[in-house]
Amino acid sequence: MKSKVASILVVLQLVVVFMSWLITAVAPQLGTRSLLSGVGIRWFLGHFADNLAHPTLVWLVLFLITRGAWTHSTLPTTLQRFFSRHPLMFRQRLALRVVVVELILAVIVMLLLTAVPQAILLSATGSLFPSSFSNSLIPIITFIVSLVSVSFGLASGAMHSVGDIYRALTIGLRAHGDLLLIYILAMQLYVSLAFIIPDSLF
Repeated sequence: MKSKVASILVVLQLVVVFMSWLITAVAPQLGTRSLLSGVGIRWFLGHFADNLAHPTLVWLVLFLITRGAWTHSTLPTTLQRFFSRHPLMFRQRLALRVVVVELILAVIVMLLLTAVPQAILLSATGSLFPSSFSNSLIPIITFIVSLVSVSFGLASGAMHSVGDIYRALTIGLRAHGDLLLIYILAMQLYVSLAFIIPDSLF
């Protein structure tokens, strides 16, 4: 499925390149720019890295790290057993208590950083959106989920060493690294459309 998505994005990119040249040649009064012109080629190659350097890329990497830690810790299956009222082993019950304590502490810390007067993560006007808090919301969530996942894994016995923690934090990147390729193709298609139609909503 992901290979088909990647193939479609490649085909769309080629179509966009060709159409940018065709429209510019046939109807220059429209003000579009061609990706096959000198300016277009210099932009495409010279700004390739800049075009990909978007917060979405960081969020994707953090999501993959978090997903690996979450699944490798066995926390999802333990929660499923807990809510299904299946009996849990002693270490699993202990690990769940550790997770609850960590979540309570995380909530307290975030309240101190956002809810008190002159809170650090508030904007200059005292609002949450936009603010440093809203800009860091996804990193904060992924960090907390990764932290409780690793803590649960260690407390429950699903993880035993630094090597296990490392594998948990990288297994998501290894298993779903193809999403990075899809991101690159999709982002390049998006910025190509924005370059061709400079006054558009892209």
